[in-house]
Amino acid sequence: MTGPIHDLDGLLAAFGVTSIQDLAWAIDEAADIDDGRSVTIDDRGPDETFLVVDTVGIAITFPTDVTTVLRLAAEAEKELRQQHVSVYPGHEWSGVIIHVPHASRLIPAEVRDQILLNDAALERELDAMTDAFTDFIAQRIADTTLHRPWIVVNELSRLVIDPERSPDAREEMNAVGMGAVYTRTSDGSPLRDDDELEADELIRTYFDPYATALTDLVDERLAKVGSALIIDLHSYPLVANPYELHTDGPRPEICIGTDPFHTPESLVEIVREGLGGFDVGLDSPFAGCYVPLKHYGASHGVRAFMVELRRDLYVDDSGALVEAAVTPIAEALAQLISMLDLEPLTTCRGMGNFMGDAHFDEPAP
Repeated sequence: MTGPIHDLDGLLAAFGVTSIQDLAWAIDEAADIDDGRSVTIDDRGPDETFLVVDTVGIAITFPTDVTTVLRLAAEAEKELRQQHVSVYPGHEWSGVIIHVPHASRLIPAEVRDQILLNDAALERELDAMTDAFTDFIAQRIADTTLHRPWIVVNELSRLVIDPERSPDAREEMNAVGMGAVYTRTSDGSPLRDDDELEADELIRTYFDPYATALTDLVDERLAKVGSALIIDLHSYPLVANPYELHTDGPRPEICIGTDPFHTPESLVEIVREGLGGFDVGLDSPFAGCYVPLKHYGASHGVRAFMVELRRDLYVDDSGALVEAAVTPIAEALAQLISMLDLEPLTTCRGMGNFMGDAHFDEPAP
């Protein structure tokens, strides 16, 4: 059937099935919904038919057609993927994305049940592991740039999943139980049981949708602007945490993390100059930056660098934010972003497109 579909019976006929269950399966297959997700049809009577992907439902408005129904399924899946990630729109011609992966302290109840710490110990661990106020700083930066950058914020604590750690054996932080799913705390104590099935479920539920949502945004920027620059925003303490693998180097006010392929030397020089009012170091105590995995080391279409702010720059001894101290940080980074966003071809010539999931080098605190 290629004409308008006026009711649920017509929808069944259009997909060549006779039951609602088979219709859901057919839509799942035709829309290429991710494996492990569940598509259902919620028929509540005339004019109340919903297409549901896991927990996200969208009303089917008749008359409709097959193309529209498949588009609704894709929209429901996209919304599901983005439930734990916030994307704050930037200027339509900005190719800059500020990525804030570790600012949240939120842990869903079902994940809290997996964590072995009591409430007091969990609060201490969150104090140690959260990149405090980096989401606020990202917004302050964006407020003062010439072309507002796009911002992606992980709305869940890194103790749920760490979107910047590789979910396989390549991740060096697996050595201390702090890969994509942490099993150890910052001081090496047990955080959760080392349960492979539980970890796989966390990856499917939280990690994979997060990576896809960020990739979707990057793809949109590439289609619109033709290039993308990911700035990975973190913070770290003055005194090293016990889990850190590289503690013998300097701990400057601002650490810039780089990648040999995706952070060209010309970009490094501009970043150093733009942040010249601070004590700036390179790749110490943390190195690397977030780059889409499919094009890691293969595409010049993505530039990236990491910004690690030493927390004593902007918080007091009690851990409270000192807003006045944020101003020079935000202004310096905003001016840097404005310059980079206006001159993408100066800092990286011949960029192509890129897309994919995430590559992770940086063992962030």
